[in-house]
Amino acid sequence: MIRAALILVVALALSACSVFQIGERYDKSIDDDLNTFQTETVSFITTMRINAGLSAGAYTSDTAKAFYPKATARLANMMLRASLLSSRQCPISRTAPLPPIVSDAEAAAIIGAPITEDEVRGNCVVVMLDAVQAAFVRVEARHKSQGQIGETAAKLGTTAINNSVLIALGGIRSKDY
Repeated sequence: MIRAALILVVALALSACSVFQIGERYDKSIDDDLNTFQTETVSFITTMRINAGLSAGAYTSDTAKAFYPKATARLANMMLRASLLSSRQCPISRTAPLPPIVSDAEAAAIIGAPITEDEVRGNCVVVMLDAVQAAFVRVEARHKSQGQIGETAAKLGTTAINNSVLIALGGIRSKDY
């Protein structure tokens, strides 16, 4: 009887004190900005695809010249705010590096951005936003190299943006348990 009571007291004490955080705390402004970024980016890709072959769909168009810097700044601001959520490092940043399928130079040429050793750093929201940024950099690099966004590039870009934003939103919306 005493043993059962003691177990019950310990279990109740542990359950009352066992709140721990999985992920970073929720930030509504990052959530809202990420939703806006996704909507604007997919809309932009669709507009560029529709106008492929026309000057309005070119990388050098006024629409593209206005969109890319604005979207880049929005992502940079989200990443800055995310870095302030927590100083913890995402566990993925401590995993062993896998041998590359292609060299860093080849990968940089493919995605149009330099590859660095410290690519994956920061709390988990920052790491997930890094993936969104990498997808966005590929969209812009492909648009720049091809001069337009055709059907295939639009499908690849939209899928990459949607998937990376979906994963990031899942992480951002994680709650305290």
